[in-house]
Amino acid sequence: MSGIGQQPASAPKRTRPRHAPHLPTPNAALPALMHCHGRSQRVVIRRTSRQGMTVEFASGLRPHDLVRVQLFSNRTLSGVVVWSVAAYCGVAFDTPLADDDPVLLSQY
Repeated sequence: MSGIGQQPASAPKRTRPRHAPHLPTPNAALPALMHCHGRSQRVVIRRTSRQGMTVEFASGLRPHDLVRVQLFSNRTLSGVVVWSVAAYCGVAFDTPLADDDPVLLSQY
């Protein structure tokens, strides 16, 4: 009889390790405010690179819109929307971040 978390006796033995699921980047859920078109909205930063970020819960944005993303540390990043699908958008920064930027290290 098998217990919780055990394979039944008839189940084949695994010959390879399980496929590791894609894990989000360390900075995968950073709250922020996005300013565009004279209004502000709460968003969540999902991924950040030196060149830009993926933002969730951003509505009403189109490619080429100029945006400012205000982090809750009061730092502001400026950029342009390069793509927008449903509640997600990609923002290219006006100036690339440094390799050791705290935004990349999730320490802000």
